[in-house]
Amino acid sequence: PESINASQPHRRASTTFVSMIGRTFYEPCVPPETLTLSYSFVATHWLQSYGGDLPSGLCASDPLHVPEPEVWNAWKSAGESDWNMFVNARYKELDVGGVFIGAVCGIKSDGDHPWSKVGYLVYQAMESRVKRGDGLDSCVLPCWYRTDADIRAGFEQTTKLDNDGDDNGRVWDVEVCEYHETVDPIRERLLRKEITAREYGRLVIDSFRAVSNPTIVNCLSKTMDPDELDTLMEDVYEACIDPIGADPDQYNLDESFWYVLAKKIK
Repeated sequence: PESINASQPHRRASTTFVSMIGRTFYEPCVPPETLTLSYSFVATHWLQSYGGDLPSGLCASDPLHVPEPEVWNAWKSAGESDWNMFVNARYKELDVGGVFIGAVCGIKSDGDHPWSKVGYLVYQAMESRVKRGDGLDSCVLPCWYRTDADIRAGFEQTTKLDNDGDDNGRVWDVEVCEYHETVDPIRERLLRKEITAREYGRLVIDSFRAVSNPTIVNCLSKTMDPDELDTLMEDVYEACIDPIGADPDQYNLDESFWYVLAKKIK
């Protein structure tokens, strides 16, 4: 309470409430019009919708993994639908004048999708070790990376209906939608010669594994023995270390974000 009073003199600790709520952010997490600030950091690229199995890769948003147009379009629709649901949920929570601040994952300026080439290397290692009948097609990282247009479209589709059911027009003011890229700190350490190429490969694959392995294992465990799966994935990740270390410009975990500030205006 003392830190709130010291850093936010216009607020009182007695009227500031911090909560952790165990439910999906694709629906309202608090009662209607009770928030003045809503914040989301690097989360909304994870989808709740499922666009379909991937016969050629792991990462749902990247044509490198999804060369089939009909499959990619199905995932694009899933990404759009989920973003609309997310924005609508934040609209319901915020009071008029309240602000949403978010860091939304986007496509890199060179057209690459963050983490995707590392993910494709993992997929290729899995493909040579996992039988098709063991569920490789349904092993999907259900993420969607968004453009400026995607983000703004989500705020534009939210409308407020008046008592007669008529559209009351624009309800969000997107004040900021600013793009930034962040170099992976592991790659910075390699460039400073603080680690070797193999150490770089190991650290990158360990980071990828920490985020993605629970989803991968959950998908494959439906058809594979858990003990066999653990051994297999250990072998998969080990096989990726040297290729990553040999080409850090291609295989890295650089990130790109849209920093968004939107105000609920009615």
